[in-house]
Amino acid sequence: MNKTKKIATAVVSLVLASTMCISIAGCSSTKEPNSLGGGGTAMANGLYQSQDRLMTSAEDTGEGGTLTYDEGTTLNMNVGYGSANVANISYTADNVSGTVTMPDGVTYSSGSLKPAWKGLSDTLGIKLTDGYTNLSGAAQITTNVSTGALNNYNIITASASTIVTAATSDTDLFLDLSLYLDYMPNYKKFLEDNPIVYLSLTSSTSTGAMYYAPYFDGNDDIEKYEIAQKNWAHRILDDSYSYTSLSTGNTVTYSWGSDGVTTFADQVTAKNTALGTNASKYGLTGTSASVSSFMGTEGSWAIESTDPSDETKTVTITVNYDKALAAAKDTTTALGGAYQSAVGSAYTGASGNIVDIQNAAINATNGAITGTQLRAILQAYIDVAYLNADGGSYYTTRSDVFNGYDAAWDVDLLVALMRCIVTAGNTNLGTGTATSYIYGLSGRQNNSQRESDLYSIAGELYGARGFASRYKFSYIDSNGAWQENRSDEYSYEVLDYMHDMVQEGLVNATGTQTANKTSYYAGKANLAESYMIYDYVQTQTANGGFAVMGVKDLSSGETMADDYDFEPIVNPVSKWNDGDTSETVNGITYSYDGDYKYMRFTESWRSVKDTGFCVPYESVAYDTNKLAATLAVIDYIFSNDGQIMMSFGTQSTTNNCDNPVADYEGTSDNGWWYAEEVTGKSISDVATQIGGQYYINDEYASQYFCYNNTLYTGTYYKGKMYPTMTNSNLAFYYGYSVNGVKQGTDSGFAVTGVVSYTNYARYMIGAALPIGNKLQAFEFQCTSDQGINGGNIVAAGLTNGTISHVYQTIGDANGKGYWYTEVATTLPFSSAQSSWITTNVQSTLDNTVFANSSSISTNFYIDIIWYGTGASSSITLNYISETQTMPADAAACLALIESTYKMSTYEGYMQSAWTKLLQYYDSYIGG
Repeated sequence: MNKTKKIATAVVSLVLASTMCISIAGCSSTKEPNSLGGGGTAMANGLYQSQDRLMTSAEDTGEGGTLTYDEGTTLNMNVGYGSANVANISYTADNVSGTVTMPDGVTYSSGSLKPAWKGLSDTLGIKLTDGYTNLSGAAQITTNVSTGALNNYNIITASASTIVTAATSDTDLFLDLSLYLDYMPNYKKFLEDNPIVYLSLTSSTSTGAMYYAPYFDGNDDIEKYEIAQKNWAHRILDDSYSYTSLSTGNTVTYSWGSDGVTTFADQVTAKNTALGTNASKYGLTGTSASVSSFMGTEGSWAIESTDPSDETKTVTITVNYDKALAAAKDTTTALGGAYQSAVGSAYTGASGNIVDIQNAAINATNGAITGTQLRAILQAYIDVAYLNADGGSYYTTRSDVFNGYDAAWDVDLLVALMRCIVTAGNTNLGTGTATSYIYGLSGRQNNSQRESDLYSIAGELYGARGFASRYKFSYIDSNGAWQENRSDEYSYEVLDYMHDMVQEGLVNATGTQTANKTSYYAGKANLAESYMIYDYVQTQTANGGFAVMGVKDLSSGETMADDYDFEPIVNPVSKWNDGDTSETVNGITYSYDGDYKYMRFTESWRSVKDTGFCVPYESVAYDTNKLAATLAVIDYIFSNDGQIMMSFGTQSTTNNCDNPVADYEGTSDNGWWYAEEVTGKSISDVATQIGGQYYINDEYASQYFCYNNTLYTGTYYKGKMYPTMTNSNLAFYYGYSVNGVKQGTDSGFAVTGVVSYTNYARYMIGAALPIGNKLQAFEFQCTSDQGINGGNIVAAGLTNGTISHVYQTIGDANGKGYWYTEVATTLPFSSAQSSWITTNVQSTLDNTVFANSSSISTNFYIDIIWYGTGASSSITLNYISETQTMPADAAACLALIESTYKMSTYEGYMQSAWTKLLQYYDSYIGG
């Protein structure tokens, strides 16, 4: 292997010993050549070390060395989340009082390390002390630097950008971890398996320096989902729909009725009334249609979907506009008859798209068309337009076009369904929310952090990149170049398309109706309720989902439909230009509209978070034990076993409460997760050993997982096998008593995490802190049954390839090309570039005009959705200037951002930094 092209891959073992064999190099002005991610002047690769490498040993030959430290070595950990003194590595008086026996059977009290951290401490033979300073992410660094306390801590969690900024100005402030990768074989493997993560951590392409290690709230996994009230799709689309009543347990057959059904125009009038004096700003109109069709008007296209009888296989569904058009014009067909019944005459349009057919009906009746009539048109359209291989109607249950494994919905079909929803009336939907508060699509909450989900889903609906990016609004194009959608006129057009939906009363675009409540799916009076949101599955199915399961009560005034079913559905089909016009890619066949490919795609993909952890240089520079022990902790956290330990807690050999759903009360286990050991199979046949631990080979990942070099089967999640929560752990999470203890003040807990995965993980187990990689399989098991069901449907599409996504590999390494490369989450700007960005755009363009904050209500993209381009002069964009009104069109929006903030210069800096990262990757990592 050529070390100038790749990082050395020497296998390094971790040794616990009572004596130490590591020597620390003293400070020296001579830069030594570094083959462990950096390099010196004597090396042909041209890299320079950012620091003197502190570690040498008898085993260190330039290919790595052995970590050895005194057992019982103490590390002071400043590790925690936010400013709450309960989300850290130990129980505190703010967290628990007295003594409590947890589901692992261990008794804890204030000052005890939490289970995950006790497990790490015991495994490594290292003593951990909790020195969390209870500060915000940025202040963790700035305050501790200013007070001179930084070097009191061996590991500290903080804002990643703050760490990098501080390290850039003082390269000896934090340990350059790149110099020690061969001492951390598990961490090195993690980085090599995730090249984009590696590049995201690289602070300098001249030295290869890495001043912090990452935190992942789940890694290399889908992040946000289209979450929908599937029962509403049933009620609108299916002729016969039976369900088990949540209130009585009896089987109920639903029948569409006339009570509450309203017209397209009247539902807009009701919304305008609710909006009051603000109504004119949003431009809602119900006498004519505003939305235009997107996916096509003639011909046909096909899409592969998951086969509902075997999720490893696919089925082909064809959408035929020509056949729909012929049927719409023929009054003897169900579609033509439904149109004639609503309008009084035959359809004369030239488009076979459902949006255009409905548009003609809405316009012909001046909006007087009813929900019943719109429903009949949509039902007949699905029957005639969605075809199987024989040319017959594909869906026997129409709602499967949205709800099923084989769903094939797109933005046009969604608009058609939403029009039916807003005119159906609350009785037909089974909700107590008035028509004036029923929407098809909504953000979760009235702030820019949550309303931004409206433009994130807009990207998936209209095939626009950058709206759900990990870095700003960036994406990689098919040539490998960095792009920014704020410099793309089409981005602004897409937002205008969303405003067209606002005008029809389909999209909730006002905070005044939501009052900062997340009740869009819980039927609270006079608060908006929506068919769909774009959000996190665990948190957003927890409200009603756990209530359905009987482990949570709704908040006061909230109600649910008797057939409530709120869960993820398959991502929409759209038209994307990924630079490839091949008919078949990776076994999936595609249709095209010119260069645009009909497919499902998401860039909402989990990667490095904006927090991480670092090692203050002076805290380890002159202490051999602390340096080696600190590196051992980092290596273990990212190892196979460490990721399990730091996500789930310690292993159990028991699993009490045989049926926790029926009987939650039970006795504790001797750990937090369990699995079945595999016998009769050699671990070396299915796994590869690295750094003393076994890792399952990819072809066996769906069958087994390893822990402590033992082979197990457990819980299947997205193509891989993981540990399973013990039933006592699950019962405790649900809020029930385990061994006489439950979460709550009566058991000594000042705070609880009942059915709140993040709080439970942080407060009770010590997991999900901003350090290492939290395995998403744990959160998955803490999700409501409805969320798990929908998540499994989406997972099938991600696994079999019918849903595409970005990858953490670069270019052709993912088998698809650069367009599918996930963006790096930080970029190595030069000091001059950083200064320019800080002065010209950081506080204005990024943090105000395009704010993504829970404390700021809106931003430029959100305002375009709400008000549309060309909005009246009463719309003032005061975050740009006190006199700036909405630009006239998409081109003017682009021109405004460019002229005011020099967006092209900013994008150019991003492009040059990305180019340097690619060159660095090609020279020293890939190849």
